[in-house]
Amino acid sequence: MKRRNPRFGNQRIAEQISHAYCVPNDKDVVRRVLAKHYCPEHPGASGPSWLTFIAQTKDSLWSVDQCRCESILLRSH
Repeated sequence: MKRRNPRFGNQRIAEQISHAYCVPNDKDVVRRVLAKHYCPEHPGASGPSWLTFIAQTKDSLWSVDQCRCESILLRSH
């Protein structure tokens, strides 16, 4: 159900299961099951995310920012 409807939250999935099967269900049970068994697929995601990329390169970006020099024409390099 989560793969077909990725915007459904735990509460909505619990309500749908309770309504379809007439079995009382708790949103925390749905949350634990999804945490253990659900892995969302991202189409076209072959590399790291932007947050991962920036976290891995933050030290080198910091060092590049510290190395500046001014030319005679007052241009930064």
